[in-house]
Amino acid sequence: MKRAPLLTLQLLPWLLLLTIIGSRLALPVETFRERFMGELGPIELGTVVVLLLAIVLGALLLKRAALPPLQRTWYALVVAGCVYFAGEELSWGQHLAGWSTPAAIAELNDQQETNLHNMSSWLDQKPRLALELWMVIGALLALGRHLRGRQTPLPEPWRWALPGLACASAGLAVLMSRLPERVAELWPPAGLAPFDIRLAEVQELMISVHLLTYLCVALLHAGDRQER
Repeated sequence: MKRAPLLTLQLLPWLLLLTIIGSRLALPVETFRERFMGELGPIELGTVVVLLLAIVLGALLLKRAALPPLQRTWYALVVAGCVYFAGEELSWGQHLAGWSTPAAIAELNDQQETNLHNMSSWLDQKPRLALELWMVIGALLALGRHLRGRQTPLPEPWRWALPGLACASAGLAVLMSRLPERVAELWPPAGLAPFDIRLAEVQELMISVHLLTYLCVALLHAGDRQER
């Protein structure tokens, strides 16, 4: 019963990546940007939908009385991060309702939106980097242990704080989703798809899938003492 949802979540990021890159290869760049990369395009809205699912799973997880206090606190922080992430993606409803940004916020916001992440790197790039490191380190550690045949679980609190093997696929997708953009920075292939599109939004979608997978694993294995 546990394998089916986890297998789906392990395949999901790669199916999404292939769909996005395939769509760019099939469409002119301007058409692709208009259809996929807008504020309310499928990539950004998909990120929010996935995060909302993660928040629901996180809320179910936090209802479990068997969780030790430290573990419960950690999961609560992850869920709070999902709420912040989803809210910021939609500028806390501005992209849906279309209200005007208050003047006091517009003066501080790089894009004159009702959000926090465009005001300071401490509310955007730095948290994103910490999140990426958590995901990628967890993926590499889990894959390394798996390839070496390690069967014993990690010690507390790393056993549940770090993403386990089931999250490795999404963790690697987070890393790979920005690869074309990184390559283009070192070797600018002018006009060559898919190097001609900004992939930060795509990576955000991969991050949301990773968070969903992490909380799904935690919910399915809540109370287990086995390695994920």
